Formats: sequence, structure tokens, C-alpha cells
Amino acid sequence: MTARQPLTGDEIYATITHLNDDHAEALLYCVRAFTPQREAERAELRQLFSDGFEVDCAGQRSFVPFVGEGTLEEQVQATFLEAMKRLGVWPPRRVAHWQLEKNERVGAHFRRLTLALNGDDRSDWRPGDSCRFDVAGGQTPRPYTLRRVDAGRVLVDIYSHESSPGSRWARELRPGETVTARGERHELFPDFAAGETWLLGDETALPTIAALLETWPHHFPLHVLLQVRDAGDRAYLDEVPLPPEARLTWVDHLQDAAGWPGTAPAAVWAAAEVGASLALKKTLKARFPAADVNTIGYWRQAP
Repeated sequence: MTARQPLTGDEIYATITHLNDDHAEALLYCVRAFTPQREAERAELRQLFSDGFEVDCAGQRSFVPFVGEGTLEEQVQATFLEAMKRLGVWPPRRVAHWQLEKNERVGAHFRRLTLALNGDDRSDWRPGDSCRFDVAGGQTPRPYTLRRVDAGRVLVDIYSHESSPGSRWARELRPGETVTARGERHELFPDFAAGETWLLGDETALPTIAALLETWPHHFPLHVLLQVRDAGDRAYLDEVPLPPEARLTWVDHLQDAAGWPGTAPAAVWAAAEVGASLALKKTLKARFPAADVNTIGYWRQAP
């Protein structure tokens, strides 16, 4: 029997990184649904193949076959969905219907949705939390960060990617309309209590970084390096007080962080476009091999 050959290349590596960073729960569902490891608590995608993927659970490797046909992305999504159906967690068990109170522009490209929770309990909110929202036109639910939860209301700040379905949906929402939020995802951060920390991101990372700055409990040096394509979006952080130990710098390219002076950070978190995030992780890990570096792709550049 011919050995199964893994898919290779930068795009495949970026996909593996994205799935591990952004879909860890779905990977765990696949392990529980398609392998004998019914009680697995953590899963890491190791390799992608044309007919499935290999995951590691506490040192034990398992193969998960793809369900359905189509592109690699379509096969992965179909397999995730089938795993959730088999486990009885689809549709997502946590579905909420919030009411829009206000839709306003913030900075150059953000839409801020102020929504009444209508009795939904989000007392467990923490910076970086996100939900998937139903958008108009029958599109796949889109993930957006919950900027802040307070007094029965949630703020959702959505960066407008020109004509994307999510951006059109956000612009066209009117007060009084109902918004459906599905599931929840807690962002995976490195250990910020370990020492000096760097936070890096493009425009799409601003809601998470703003929430982190507002709630920052640590006293180590904190460097925040941000890249925005439109200087008008810098106003987004005008309402956010910086912690005393924080230094904010606007850069032309996130890769500039590789040459940032000073001591080596203990922890780095970054969020940007998938390809940029992958390149940044390679650069930072090469320069700071001892740092706890976690980068995530918040969006994908259209081909």
C-alpha cells in the first residue's frame, strides 16, 4: 500500500496554523466524532492530506477522513459540520438574539453596533471573545469580536472590508432589527504574566487590543505596534486609556517589529491577515526563540 503523502507549501502551512489557532474546538469535535478518542480534551492538527488530516492528541496520532467533495476549504468545513452533527452540537447550542440599538461609524472604517442582550448572559466575557453572526443573503455566519460587554449591552466593532458580505450587512443594519449570534470563542493568548509583552495587529485586531488595554492587569513593559492602511483608523484608540507601562507605536508594516529595539519579550500576541500573520510568526520566532509567540489570522486576502 502506498503511503499517504502530506500536502506541502506555504499556503498549506498557513492553513494548518489558521485551523489550530482559530478552529481548535472544531478539530476536537472531529477527534471525538471520527476516532476512538471519545474523551479527548485537546487536538492539534499536524498534517493535511488530499483525503483528510492527521491530529495529535496527547502524543497519540489519529487520522480524520474528509467528508464530502470540493476544495480543501470546503472539505474541511463539511467535515467540521458532520462532526458537530454526530456529537449533537449543531446547530451551536448557544444561540442568542440581540436587538440593535445603535449603528454608528467609528474611525475611518469601523461600524460600531450597540446591541441589547435581551436577557442573554455574557457575564463570562473576556477580551478577544467572539461570536459568529448571521449575515444577510444566506452567507455562512461571520465571526466578529465582542468589543465590550456591560450592563446588558454588547458592543461589536466591525472593520469594513469594502464590499464584503459582512461589511454590507453591518452598514445596512437599522436600530430595532434583531441580530443572531451563534456560539462563542475565547481567544487563546500567551502568558502575559510572564514578563514584557508585545501586542501587534492590523485594523481587524483593534477591537481585541482595545479590550486588552482597558483591562490590562500586569506591570511589565507593554509594547503595542499597530499597522493601519488608513491613518483615520488611528482615532479608534482615542477613547482607550493606555496602561502606565504601555507604549503605542504605529508602524508601516508589522514586519517592522522584527527590528524593534529593546529587550526580548516574554510573550507576543499578534492578529492580522492570514499570510501576514504566518510570516510574522516565523520572523518573531527566529529572533526570539524563547518567547511565547501566538499569532492568528483574523481574515484572508482575496486571491
